[in-house]
Amino acid sequence: PKKRKLEELGFHDSPYYRIREAVASLRGRFLQVRTPNP
Repeated sequence: PKKRKLEELGFHDSPYYRIREAVASLRGRFLQVRTPNP
């Protein structure tokens, strides 16, 4: 599969992947902060 090939090429170490990961984690924190805790 295409995804596996990208991983073999070291796609996880690419800056683009790291930026996506950071954005995803920031979005998760933002949603957590925005949601009121019971």
